[in-house]
Amino acid sequence: MGIRSGSKIAYVLEIERTNQEHATLVLARDDLQEIGASEFHNFLLKCAIRRGWLPEDQMSGYRRKTTTHRELVDVSVLESRIWRKVEEVFKSADIK
Repeated sequence: MGIRSGSKIAYVLEIERTNQEHATLVLARDDLQEIGASEFHNFLLKCAIRRGWLPEDQMSGYRRKTTTHRELVDVSVLESRIWRKVEEVFKSADIK
């Protein structure tokens, strides 16, 4: 899912690691512009090969935040966690 705030764009992806554990990634380019289809395809292929999110040191040009939830949580709790991570990604661009 893409999230836009003014001219800033971030993407939220979720994977199921096990039946009890889910991982959510908020991903954005350093310039907070749109990620092209081929860039996204390349990123997802690398994640599939690794069987998980890529470490930050293998993602130059991108900023990211992750969260993991093990228990079944209410949708509003999950949305709140995701929005906090999106805000962190957007604010980290203002700091640089």
